[in-house]
Amino acid sequence: NKIVCIAWNKKGDTMVKPKFPKKKNKSSNTVKCISISMLMLALCYIILLRTWEDIGNDGNDSNSNNKQHLKTKNDDTPQKFAPMGKIAYGTKSHGEHTAERVRDAILNGFRHVVTSAHHVDHNETGVGYGWKMAVEESSSNNEEISSIDRSDLFLQTMFVPWGSTNYKAEPSDHNAAAKDDGSSTSPPTISEQVKITIESSLSHLQTTYIDAVLFHNFRAKLEPYDQMLSAWRALEPYVDAGVIRHLGISNCHDRNYLTKLIQDARVMPTIVQNRFHANREFDVNMRPFFKEHNIQSQTFWVLNGNANGNKNSDMAKEKGLTPAALMYAFVMSLGSTPLIGTKSLEHMKEDVAVARRYERNQKSAVAEDKHDVIFRDEHGDDPDRKAYAKKIGMKFGSEVL
Repeated sequence: NKIVCIAWNKKGDTMVKPKFPKKKNKSSNTVKCISISMLMLALCYIILLRTWEDIGNDGNDSNSNNKQHLKTKNDDTPQKFAPMGKIAYGTKSHGEHTAERVRDAILNGFRHVVTSAHHVDHNETGVGYGWKMAVEESSSNNEEISSIDRSDLFLQTMFVPWGSTNYKAEPSDHNAAAKDDGSSTSPPTISEQVKITIESSLSHLQTTYIDAVLFHNFRAKLEPYDQMLSAWRALEPYVDAGVIRHLGISNCHDRNYLTKLIQDARVMPTIVQNRFHANREFDVNMRPFFKEHNIQSQTFWVLNGNANGNKNSDMAKEKGLTPAALMYAFVMSLGSTPLIGTKSLEHMKEDVAVARRYERNQKSAVAEDKHDVIFRDEHGDDPDRKAYAKKIGMKFGSEVL
């Protein structure tokens, strides 16, 4: 038996066809030529693929770090995602206790957690540690708690424009905004701020995707529209790539501002987070707009701005609830998600219980036990809900309540 060696000779850029010894048996020669041709084609294909990979990897792009997230649709992104919660755990002002309280909230039934990046009153890193601890503890042979995965949680954060009220700088910001040689540079544009913020939020939250990112306005003082729109457009590619699932905005009670955003945006806002208070008219006139555009309302300052629900303490007693729990049920009956920041384990359990009870009410047109009913939803005629609204000073029309 003879061994045939294939030699590749290169002259300039031209591949020279190898020479093979002549054989007397034509049939054998034909089989060997076909085999060799197939081998050569396979080698050429491999070389071509490697060349294209090298070209792709050598390309210089100012947004290369960003594209590390954008080019892959999150290798560990789950096939299922958590929905927005009927209630959400708000982490404002929890400081160094954020991690343990987020852990407690999740282990006691909360699945939607709200925080913010670059915010003086939020500890986004603590939220990342908190949900990780909850997941670990839920899977450590605890029979009382079902196992929890990342895909069971709705993690929400916020983009705060740099230099605005409530903005808090982070040590990593300078390095992220610096030039390649480490020298200082001009302040980053708002689009660059978005990129730096999302990268840091993914790291702080210890996740490859974020369920929602909101654009932050301070109270009712809206950021200039053009600035907000620039940030929004910088966020949209993250939605395309699956890094962010929902976009929204906070502290916006201006219908015209939102209307313009809906007209100009490619990715529609799905969340508006506003203060729940009489001086904001409880967003009564905004609710039909939210429904029309499939926007989920979120409300904060629910208890602090409304006497902790004590104006309706008699009704709460009749329904077997605390005034605070009844207030949260009322907010849910308006189609809104209340943000709850309690530090108490007892209150966490109470809040989750009232959310589940309210949700149970909505699944049945007629509750088996009338005492189990809290409020009917916003599409039903509910005298109790109207009486409750009147006591807290909510002015409403028949189309709202």
